[in-house]
Amino acid sequence: MAQVVLFGDDYIHCGFPMEEAEFEVERLCYRSNRSGSGLNAVSLPTRVLRCHCGFQLEVPE
Repeated sequence: MAQVVLFGDDYIHCGFPMEEAEFEVERLCYRSNRSGSGLNAVSLPTRVLRCHCGFQLEVPE
């Protein structure tokens, strides 16, 4: 299992700070009995961090 350490504002993997790759928005859908038969959507802004070894991590903004 890959280990990631949060040090201040930096995520560390392989001994180096991970670098921000791009911004992404994930859309989650769920169904609720109160809203009828339709799906409700939730947008969660995230950022993708990548290590020089290729490991990447998506964290909420």
